[in-house]
Amino acid sequence: MILSDPNKKPRAMKLNGKTAVVTDASSGIGKAIAKKLSAENCNVVLASRSTDKLKEIQKEIGSNSMAVKMDVSETESVTKAFNNIREKYDSIDILVNSAGIMPLTYLKNRHLDEWLSTIEVNLKGTLRCIYAVLPAMKEQKSGNIVNMHQ
Repeated sequence: MILSDPNKKPRAMKLNGKTAVVTDASSGIGKAIAKKLSAENCNVVLASRSTDKLKEIQKEIGSNSMAVKMDVSETESVTKAFNNIREKYDSIDILVNSAGIMPLTYLKNRHLDEWLSTIEVNLKGTLRCIYAVLPAMKEQKSGNIVNMHQ
């Protein structure tokens, strides 16, 4: 196990020219992260089921972006999206898993389908994206994955 030296300052990652994929980039935290990465001169891949919203965001952040339809609850959708991304960009340097849902009900109220959807998106969706991006990151011997959820 490698531990970092607590006395050393962490190095800031140079983002200029890096390619970042942001899931659920159509709203909320994902959208904010995508905009910030674009401002840092990253190539930003906006991923979401809501492609109309992605196209609007893409207009805001400019030509260093790509919009892809991705439903993280479907393996085929995730695989297809990452294949499309690899066709455009030589590398995928950053994956930000920000897709997530949270039911507004208690399990005791017998809304099992809502809770199962939460697991499908928040847990399995994150795993699908990591699984899809790992071959590219292993090939280039670098990459960063950030997982976050509500």
